[in-house]
Amino acid sequence: MMSIAQVRSAGSAGNYYTDKDNYYVLGSMGERWAGQGAEQLGLQGSVDKDVFTRLLEGRLPDGADLSRMQDGSNRHRPGYDLTFSAPKSISMMAMLGGDKRLIEAHNQAVDFAVRHHPCGGTGLHTGDDGRTVRNGADR
Repeated sequence: MMSIAQVRSAGSAGNYYTDKDNYYVLGSMGERWAGQGAEQLGLQGSVDKDVFTRLLEGRLPDGADLSRMQDGSNRHRPGYDLTFSAPKSISMMAMLGGDKRLIEAHNQAVDFAVRHHPCGGTGLHTGDDGRTVRNGADR
């Protein structure tokens, strides 16, 4: 299953997704850049909080500024949070039963979905509970 939520604040989201006490990150398999957007921006490996926050603010690694100023404030839409969740029966077998093949299959399915999602994706992380959260900035 995939759920979508609009990211409303770049600064708050930057902290939320990179906070090591965050529910989604506890026991995480690691945050990493993913998708066509990440490839186009030359982003690879682990997600850097400062780069991620700048992206959410509309500032690209090459210095381009996509932010939209209006009345003295940035009206840029940071992006969308796509959360991928395996069915409960699968996550129970994977996490409680210890079947790592199910976790890997879920991760591969999420990677495929992120690569082929129209927005292109920029980053994702997978939590220990089998939920994968994909973080993206508008292109």
